[in-house]
Parts: sequence; C-alpha cells; structure tokens
Amino acid sequence: MKKTFLTLALCLICFNGLVAQASDFTGVLGFRSDSAQDVQSRTGYNVGALAFMDMAEKVALRAGFIYTQRAYGITSGSTELGDAKMTYFDVPVGLMFKFSDLGGVFLGGVMAMNVGKDCSTTLGNVCDGLQSNPYGWQMGVSFKFHPQLGGEMVYESLSKVTTNIKENKAAIINLKVYFE
Repeated sequence: MKKTFLTLALCLICFNGLVAQASDFTGVLGFRSDSAQDVQSRTGYNVGALAFMDMAEKVALRAGFIYTQRAYGITSGSTELGDAKMTYFDVPVGLMFKFSDLGGVFLGGVMAMNVGKDCSTTLGNVCDGLQSNPYGWQMGVSFKFHPQLGGEMVYESLSKVTTNIKENKAAIINLKVYFE
C-alpha cells in the first residue's frame, strides 16, 4: 500500500508539471466495456483529466490521470455467479499524431494502480492474485467537435488483472471538456 501511495503521489506531481506546459487540458468522463478470457463483459466508467503537450508541429505527448472502474461478469457455464468490480487510478502516457488542431490518433502505454475491489460472488472471492499495478497499452482517436468539447474512442489491452481474469481488453468512449 505504501508503494502504491508513493507511486500515486509521484504521478500526480509529474502530471501537475505537464499540465503547466500543456497546450490542451481536458476533463474526461466516459464509459468502458471490459472483457477478458472466461468472463463476461460489463460496463464500467472512468473520470479524470488528460493533458496534451506539443512536441512538434504534428506530434503531442498525451498523458492523463483517470479514475477507472473495470467490471466483469463471472459465470460458470450458463449460470451467472455475480460481478467483479475493481477501481484503479490509470496513468496513460503516449504520443498523439495530429491530423489538424481538431483531432488525431494516439498510441501509448498505461499503468493502473488498484484502489478498491468488490469481488464477492456465489463462487467466493474471484480476486485471488489481484495485481495491484497491471500495465498495458492503448490506441485510439481523439477529436474536437466544438471549441470546448471533444471525444475519444480508445482500445485498451491490459496485463493479467487477477489469477482468474486474464487478457483484459476494453473499448472506451470518452467525452472531453477542454479548459483554457
């Protein structure tokens, strides 16, 4: 827990420095559909902030700090046993290649820090072997449709979340509010 808190504090300090240099700063609110091997897809949410710092004319650093809920349906055959919900602070960092000032595509890594879990099912606790810091990658498209509003569509692949939840994939849709 101490290691997670220190990592979280370091990420906040670094993100604060990035925001000071950012060409765009956005609030993010979105929904995600997480799926994994041998579990059913469930809808979760994410809320946080993203900053974009121009590195070249058409290239920007995309970094963020996002509170995320990953949810999974646990089944045995055709019998539903319950849901597993885990909350994380995600720290995505990557490069965005801009088509124009209104949008671009991005690719980068993401590190997640677990802050909570609800894994009680009729099967028992399915969070055995919970990884406190899973990591993975994201790719997607980011766009503006109004000077203060935009959106993102993201595909995410994450390492093993628990012993029972492996090969996590997610489709994410975010609404972005830009701050000047």
